Amino acid sequence: MMLNLEDLYVWKQILSFIKTAPGKNIVYVTNDAKSDFFYKIDGKVRGPNESLVSEAKDNGASEFILQNLNTFLHHANNHLHADVNEDAISELTNASPILKKKKKIPSVRFLNSREDIAKKLQLAFMTNDDLTKRRQEVSNRIAELTQELSYYHSAPVDEFNGAQTAVFENDYKEAMSKLTRLERELAMINSIFHNASLGSGDPSSTVKNDDV
Repeated sequence: MMLNLEDLYVWKQILSFIKTAPGKNIVYVTNDAKSDFFYKIDGKVRGPNESLVSEAKDNGASEFILQNLNTFLHHANNHLHADVNEDAISELTNASPILKKKKKIPSVRFLNSREDIAKKLQLAFMTNDDLTKRRQEVSNRIAELTQELSYYHSAPVDEFNGAQTAVFENDYKEAMSKLTRLERELAMINSIFHNASLGSGDPSSTVKNDDV
């Protein structure tokens, strides 16, 4: 099958990645229902183009799966305990075509949601051992930053000149930002462990193709 130039570029990138990770299940997530990646019947998307699935497998993929963002995030919640809330899923699912059509600048809330979801998915795909290790790393870093911030709270700011004050304020804001991100990440990790304990206890699962 012939792909348009945009899809062809993406496909070559996917094949390049497959060759670096043979035997892996490859999931490509897109909301572009007009893409040549899909085959359609009566104008409705019915699944991934079979010739592309075959080519992916020929290049080393165990499976090649296409899903839209809504389906992928719900699978992540149901099978990987990613704990992405419905409001965030709805916002992310609807944002892409709207932003592209109206060329709007994404809101801070949208950007934060996207960052959090990316982190949740990254954590959800970790093994239990790696997740446990990451939780310890994050906890240690939080303790270090908390101690560092105690210095800022007791610093003699009144004695600083203008340049020193500017540097101090910048360093303080950066440390607070890092601490906030790490605390959110730790909460995500704890939530994954909690949800796993209520479910199968293992976040791994098989994901299947779904209509876009």
